[in-house]
Amino acid sequence: MQVLVASASRHGSTAAISETIAATLTGHGLDVHRLPLQRVASIEPYDAVVFGSAVYMGRWLKPARDFTTRHAHDLRGKPVWLFSSGPVGERGKTGHIPDADAAMAVVEARGHEVFAGRLDVDALAGAERLLVKAMGGHSSDDRDWEAIRAWADGIAQVLSAVRNDPL
Repeated sequence: MQVLVASASRHGSTAAISETIAATLTGHGLDVHRLPLQRVASIEPYDAVVFGSAVYMGRWLKPARDFTTRHAHDLRGKPVWLFSSGPVGERGKTGHIPDADAAMAVVEARGHEVFAGRLDVDALAGAERLLVKAMGGHSSDDRDWEAIRAWADGIAQVLSAVRNDPL
């Protein structure tokens, strides 16, 4: 079974989450291809898709929104899971991301998970750093790698069942 794991990441935190998801799925014997969403030309070769985006100001990044629109028809015919990354601290525990909610409906995804993210204020460029500091933001890495792997394990179990008993 060929699985695409793709993400839109601004500073690399979401890409690292997609790497962990891909490694976990590979560990279950799935043939996984990991790409940035901007580099996905077609989803035709894939039997399943897991994709997500960093969240900034409550929104998915534009490449994730564009990917959803561009591939909506083809995604509806495959097992699809979505993830979001970006909230840090206590905000990371909320699960309402409007762009992800819309994507869930459009592509008929089987699930959506919100993972807390990482923020390195010192790595941000000028205006973004000033805005984050003005809002009281501080550097933090709240990613829960165990939860990310457990979520991917659940996807692998579903895909293994589909692989062993196709519809």
